[in-house]
Amino acid sequence: MNLLASTLSCRRVLLSLLGGSLLITAGLPDALTRGMAQTPAPKPAAPAPKPATPARPSTPQATRSIGDQLKQVPVFTLTDGSGQRSITVTVPAKDGKPAQEIGLFFFSPQDAQAALQQVRSQNPQVGKEAQVRTVGLDKAYDLAKAARTQKNTIGVSLQAPADDVKAAVQLLQASGQKVTEFNGIPLFFATGGPQENPLTMELTDPKGQKQQAVPFFFSKKDLDDVLGDMRKQDPKAAAGAKVQVSSLERIIDLLESSKDPQLQKIVLMPAKTAVEFAVRQEKEASTSSQRPAGAATPAARPASPAPKPTPAPQR
Repeated sequence: MNLLASTLSCRRVLLSLLGGSLLITAGLPDALTRGMAQTPAPKPAAPAPKPATPARPSTPQATRSIGDQLKQVPVFTLTDGSGQRSITVTVPAKDGKPAQEIGLFFFSPQDAQAALQQVRSQNPQVGKEAQVRTVGLDKAYDLAKAARTQKNTIGVSLQAPADDVKAAVQLLQASGQKVTEFNGIPLFFATGGPQENPLTMELTDPKGQKQQAVPFFFSKKDLDDVLGDMRKQDPKAAAGAKVQVSSLERIIDLLESSKDPQLQKIVLMPAKTAVEFAVRQEKEASTSSQRPAGAATPAARPASPAPKPTPAPQR
């Protein structure tokens, strides 16, 4: 299934959340909440086989694998004109470590576009054919795992939006932690009740069956908007809701290491702006492919396979 189907699926989930019911979950495992607002654990280093590409459901499913969830999160990277090779950044040698080429994957399309403009300004020869390309987070994650376990591979850097990183640090500081930075990709979730259990959303699938999901948002603004709407719809249920932060790395580690079925209620919610950009880019690509020969060509089309990294000239 192509990226358009994937991101449209994400958008349907977001719309479902906005219309869902806010509940306080009882009996979820301690692992789900223990240490969630603490400094994130290091990224998991154990290699895993590349996930297959199953059909993507339009609503959360309790049996979905983490690989399937990551497929539905769009990230944005810079590639050459063919879209098959990444434009990388050279990290100079330091403290005895050799120089390394790093491929950047942005969660914000605006950040990716800003990086594209910087490449075009600093290296016009490379930048004239450079483009922003959308891929699934699963591809970037697989490349990152390979870079940690194999020699002579291109490194991967996942770039969270600065506003969300700042919000994550502020949440940790508000909880009493003395931190000045956030090491990882922040994920925001809500808790409520005396024991601050995670709040769930009750969703209805296309068959009319209701199920509960614990959403973790890449965008704090998206979570704030959902809670704002819920407070208007059901002030009593939403009373006392509190935004907290964990990390993508910690959630992946929990999902990969624990067999507790309750953890499968976790649903990763990509930023609304990222989903909208990916959908728009795919539509533009589809329109471009249907244009007659010689017609103007809009932005380059995204593709789902991860691009092969190739270094740009060192700046």
